[in-house]
Amino acid sequence: MKWNHSDRLRTTKGLKMNSLRETLSHLIPCSIKNMFDGDVYAVGGCVRDTLMGREINDVDLCTSMKPDDVIALCKKNNIKTYPTGIKYGTVTIVLENGSYQVTTFRNEIEHGRHPVVQFSTTIDTDLSRRDFTMNAIAVDVDGYIIDPFNGFADIQAKTIRCVGNPCERFVEDFLRIIRAARFASTLGFHFHNDTIIAMHIICEALDICKEISIERIVMETQKVFTHSNSPSKYLQMLWDLGIFQSLIPEMENADDLIQNPHYHPEGSVWKHTLEAVDRCEPKYRWNALFHDIGKCKVAELNEHGYYDFNSHDEAGAEMIWPIGSRLHLPLALEASIELTTLLHMRPLSISQSSKITGRAIRRLRHDAGEKHIEALEAVVRADGGNRYNKEWDAIWDYVPKKEEATPALMGRHLIEKGYEEGPEIGSILRVAHDRQIDTGETDIDVLYSFAIDSVITKEETI
Repeated sequence: MKWNHSDRLRTTKGLKMNSLRETLSHLIPCSIKNMFDGDVYAVGGCVRDTLMGREINDVDLCTSMKPDDVIALCKKNNIKTYPTGIKYGTVTIVLENGSYQVTTFRNEIEHGRHPVVQFSTTIDTDLSRRDFTMNAIAVDVDGYIIDPFNGFADIQAKTIRCVGNPCERFVEDFLRIIRAARFASTLGFHFHNDTIIAMHIICEALDICKEISIERIVMETQKVFTHSNSPSKYLQMLWDLGIFQSLIPEMENADDLIQNPHYHPEGSVWKHTLEAVDRCEPKYRWNALFHDIGKCKVAELNEHGYYDFNSHDEAGAEMIWPIGSRLHLPLALEASIELTTLLHMRPLSISQSSKITGRAIRRLRHDAGEKHIEALEAVVRADGGNRYNKEWDAIWDYVPKKEEATPALMGRHLIEKGYEEGPEIGSILRVAHDRQIDTGETDIDVLYSFAIDSVITKEETI
């Protein structure tokens, strides 16, 4: 559910408190306010984003009522509920305009991936268990702010500060270190000195990737790739903390590999990768992250003091499946990354060898497949940056003719000519289709004659 208040805050500076309270009071639906008789608060990200004037996607609520009492109250008022996290005090309330998670005030008595919680009766106790001051703000039914840790001031100062002792907060849940990096990237905030020092102390003492499930790190990274205008800030933070190198050790030497300064004045493979990810559209940032990973494997120092990376596209493509499997990336995403990594240098090689021809375009589009051509374009543009060659637009603007979409010569045509199913048919069809791609020829008899001559010639040579 998307929230788009007409009086959306763009800034809190100079805003009259009455207007602020009115805007915040809209976070809690009237039906829930009335049903809970005022014993309900909006809390966390929805409050933070409202104060920042950002769009909010969902609203989290909390109350002193126990989960069973919440369910009973909703049932009495004919409102549907789901016990989505009953063990941790969370009930989902379903209204006509969307769903709301309501969680009983609580305090963790055991932390980690499977915390043990103890219900409490005060909002201050509930806020004290949260990660950062900007997320430890609640709003009551009248729009009044409950802010015991000065989170509002930290939001205005664009500061990420832990609630209480930062080392204790991070040890309670190591994922908070990754979340801190995400918030810095997506919100454009900086770290309070005590918070960043604690992050470094913990990461120097522990391999965080062994303390957190890979899926959770990947999920946080996906949020950054989707919502941040500068995902490089997040990636660089993980790098500085040593988390990225542990997550993807295949790239641990990327910042040591200096590239040809004529083409890459930014310097290392790592710096180029960061720039490419920032330039890439969100949908294909995983592709951009891995597009030059092969350079980390094939790098050879030359006499000029920088590295050569021969066949890094092919080497990189071979690395994708093992990494993707380890990171539990979706299979379709793995396939997309592998293909764009393999082909991202092709436009450059085409334009360097000769003028971009219809034959070269058809071959590249065939090798990419129409479902991956958009991803390839995104990676090539992100990789090129200011060096992107406008001639390459011809590749993306090319509209395949209907007859080019599928092979003209089919197996049924050969069977009609007396062939039996087997390897010979496959060989003829492959040669014919390659000829069709190279020349644009679609006449079945012409393709058949060419394929037969090629197959016979190959057999005589052998």
